[in-house]
Amino acid sequence: AINTNVATPTAIHTPALLSPKIESPIKKVPTAEQSSIFPSSSVLDAPTLIEDTELRVRKYTKEFFSIQAPIDRYEYLMELRARDLEGHFALLLSDLSSTLPVAYTPTVGEACQKFDILFDGKQVPGLYIRSSDKGQVRSLLDTSGYQDVEIIVVSDGSRILGLGDLGTNGMGIPIGKLALYSAVGGFDPRRTLPILLDTGTNNEVLRAAPAYTGLRTSRIPDAEYYPFLEEFVTAVAEKWPQAVLQFEDFSNDHCFDLLDKYRHRFRTFNDDIQGTGAVIAAGLVNAGKVARVPLQQQRIVMYGAGSAAIRVADTIR
Repeated sequence: AINTNVATPTAIHTPALLSPKIESPIKKVPTAEQSSIFPSSSVLDAPTLIEDTELRVRKYTKEFFSIQAPIDRYEYLMELRARDLEGHFALLLSDLSSTLPVAYTPTVGEACQKFDILFDGKQVPGLYIRSSDKGQVRSLLDTSGYQDVEIIVVSDGSRILGLGDLGTNGMGIPIGKLALYSAVGGFDPRRTLPILLDTGTNNEVLRAAPAYTGLRTSRIPDAEYYPFLEEFVTAVAEKWPQAVLQFEDFSNDHCFDLLDKYRHRFRTFNDDIQGTGAVIAAGLVNAGKVARVPLQQQRIVMYGAGSAAIRVADTIR
C-alpha cells in the first residue's frame, strides 16, 4: 500500500548540497562539463525528468511505497540514484524512518549478498581498487573523475556486518554509509566517495559465482596487504588532504592495526570501533543515571568479540 501521509519536501535540505558554493542541480540539468562531478551517475536525462522537485518527489514516493519487498525498494533507490541524484536524496529525506532502513541496515545486508546480481551490467556508484593495482593507486585516483572529495568510506569486504567475507559485494556498505552522511549529516553527495579495496576473498561460493566481479583468488597475505594499504592511504591523503577517510567493516585481524597505524597520521577513523564504542558508552552512562546505578557498579556482558564489542569494552573500562 502507498503511504499517503509522507511529508514531501519542496527542496533538498541537506546543508552542504545547497551551499552557496555549489549551484544546486535541482534548478537545471547539468551540462556535459558539469557531469564530471558525477563520475558514477549518468547525466540527468532532461526529457525524462519532471523539473519541479515537489512533483518529482511525489512521483518517486508513490513508486517507492508501491514496492513491497525491501530488497526491491533498495534496487529502486539505486536505479533512481543513477537517473536523478537530487531526486534520490529528496526521496530519502521525505521519510527517513522508511527510507534509511532500505538505503542502509537492515536491507543493505541482503543487498550486499546479492550485490553482484543487482548491479550486473550496471554502473556502480563507487570506486574499486584491486591489490593487483599496487603501484598505480594514485594514478587510479587521479583518473577516477572524482573531484573535491570531502569524505571517503572504504572497506575491503572482509567482514560485512555479521555476514562475513563478501569480497567486492561489500561495496554496498560504503555506498549506504555515505548515503546516510549525505541525507542526515550534510555532506554533498557529489563530494563523497565509496571505495572497495579488492584483495581477493576467502568466500569460495563467491569466487565460483558467475556474476561475481572481484578477484577470484584467496585474500592476499599480510606481507602484501599492509604495503598495499599504505600506498592507498598515502595516495588518498596526498590527493585529498582535507578529506576524512573512514575504515568500515574490516576484519578483526586488520582493523585495529590499521586504526592504530593511521589515526595519528591522517584524518582517519573506524566507525565500527570508535563510533560504536562512543555511542554505546554514552548510552550506558545515561542509562546508569536514569537507573541511579553508577556505571562502575554495573555488570556488563559482551555478546561476541567483534571489533565493536572490543572497543565498547575498552571505552567503558
